[in-house]
Amino acid sequence: MRVTSKTVEIPKQVNEVMNSYQKLFEQELPDCLFALYLVGSIALGAYVENVSDIDFVAIINKKLNASEWGQIEKVHRKITGDFPGIDLEGSYLTLDQVGKSSQDIGEFPYFGDGKLKYGKGSGNACIVTWFILRKHGITIFGPQPANLDFSVDERLLLQYLHDNVNTYWKKRVESLKSRGSVSRITGLFSKETEWGVLGIARLYYTLIEKDITSKVHAGEYLVGKIPEKYETIVYEAIRVRKNEDVRYYHSPWKRRKDLISFMEFMIKACNAIYERDALI
Repeated sequence: MRVTSKTVEIPKQVNEVMNSYQKLFEQELPDCLFALYLVGSIALGAYVENVSDIDFVAIINKKLNASEWGQIEKVHRKITGDFPGIDLEGSYLTLDQVGKSSQDIGEFPYFGDGKLKYGKGSGNACIVTWFILRKHGITIFGPQPANLDFSVDERLLLQYLHDNVNTYWKKRVESLKSRGSVSRITGLFSKETEWGVLGIARLYYTLIEKDITSKVHAGEYLVGKIPEKYETIVYEAIRVRKNEDVRYYHSPWKRRKDLISFMEFMIKACNAIYERDALI
């Protein structure tokens, strides 16, 4: 059993995938892998089989050339074929890139949405991932995260989340409200409720607790802390995430209306918390 400092056991399905992945990687690119870690929902003890992605950070010993990218693509094609329905998401970084900001990290390969891509400031290489890796990361191969030479500035993490609230989440609410937009249509679907409610709930949790938690726990954390009128949409989002049969809404239009109202409330609440703490 591989564990973190909080003793989180890796689910059997994930263990099988990562054992196969490591073996294939070492066959294709021997002596290239310095370390391999699990982050995301698995590291937070909230992996949901056939729902959650498998989020990883791979630290490699050198920059890869085009031919070597092709070998990594081969590894991922094999994993996709052997484990249908499993989504691996992660970045390939050299040791000196770990812990860097999106402005300083430079370009790197990352795998997501079934494709290997190459770019800057993409994938899961960001301050949130560094925080999870440092505090909760699960080691598949290599040194423990605590032994890596990087640190996470809590103030920069909170600033990053504050910026995210006022860019990504504000734009998402405006898109949900905009007549004729694609988001206004997708807002009628349950997955949009899950994403919107639990996504911003995680930011709220981190701004208060100065830690990172899973989507479901962040939703549960809200109950009793927010006005009661918003609790139904929170329960609905948790239900969707857990793939439970019980429903809290019969009308998708009412659910979308409540989703928008909740997200507007949460944006104001997150900003108030950030501004309050900035004065301390």
